[in-house]
Amino acid sequence: MPDPGGPLLLAVPSAVEGRAILRRCPPGAEILRCGVGPSAAGRLAARLARGSAAGVLAVGTAGGLDPDLAPGALLLPAELRLAGGERLRL
Repeated sequence: MPDPGGPLLLAVPSAVEGRAILRRCPPGAEILRCGVGPSAAGRLAARLARGSAAGVLAVGTAGGLDPDLAPGALLLPAELRLAGGERLRL
């Protein structure tokens, strides 16, 4: 369960991405280098399950998503899927 008093976690796959976001990091936010792949996602999920964060925002280059994406492209989701399966339209 999220902790409304906890920090916002900015999950970054690599140290390079962490350094890139550092100057724009909101006050009180915490950068968490999470890595890539299923085991990394599991570690991040375990951290969130401890209730030590208000929320999480994945920040990265998304270089493997689509070779047609230009550097600096902003990807915004149409919806969020919550742990219980609920879909939250954005």
